[in-house]
Amino acid sequence: MGANLLEKYSYPGYSKHMFVLTDGLANIGLRTQEEIMNAIKKCDQFFFLESAEIIVTLMTRAFQSVFDICGTQAQLIARGCNNAIITKIWDYESNAPDANFGELHVNNLRVVLCDFRVSGAVSEGTEVDILDYQLKYNRPGEVDGESLIVTGKLSVTFINDKSFIQQIDPKVKTLHAVQVAVEINDKIAQLIEMLVRMTENM
Repeated sequence: MGANLLEKYSYPGYSKHMFVLTDGLANIGLRTQEEIMNAIKKCDQFFFLESAEIIVTLMTRAFQSVFDICGTQAQLIARGCNNAIITKIWDYESNAPDANFGELHVNNLRVVLCDFRVSGAVSEGTEVDILDYQLKYNRPGEVDGESLIVTGKLSVTFINDKSFIQQIDPKVKTLHAVQVAVEINDKIAQLIEMLVRMTENM
């Protein structure tokens, strides 16, 4: 119903937002269109309402977040260079070649994990650019206008002495573990769905 209203009442230059509150028990056992669920999973923000008292606070934050948007349709595009190959950009759509951010907010920080391979046939001490990246986005209210692009490079220095290799940042380890867990959960859900279909066809 909410999606139908967004489609019916369209105003040029305005963003479309929908706030959904649920106790987690609605529509159990019912199947929802895959396209709708993928769109929600890709663009939404989740908040856990541990009590009725915090509903006002969280909803206030949610409404405020709508008014501090500085960019829309944001996309991070990364490409390997100098024989470097990007094997994966981690996000909810782990098979996507780029990272789609959706809306950018003021004072917004986004973290992206990227797996890549580099060639080892480089002299020790050599600094090499391995990634070219660009952040592409549109101004609010100018979805069909010309996109703004911010570009940059990532470089690494090759060494042979393992003692110079610093310990992996715990934040990176944690983020990677979370993404792996999400991927495993998705695979489990797919297997369960396959099992249910097989059972129904028996």
